[in-house]
Amino acid sequence: MDLIRTIGSDRILFGSDYPWINPRKDIERINGLNISDNDKKLILGENAARLFNLK
Repeated sequence: MDLIRTIGSDRILFGSDYPWINPRKDIERINGLNISDNDKKLILGENAARLFNLK
């Protein structure tokens, strides 16, 4: 939460060590944070899509 407040959700990318570690618990943890749905969408994929010009 401190990182999100400090730098903003538009500058954070979700990452995992898949396939060695299942990211399900980390995704659930992010979804359980007290942040907006838009912030969750940014962190869990939209920032990466924008960074890699997939959108």
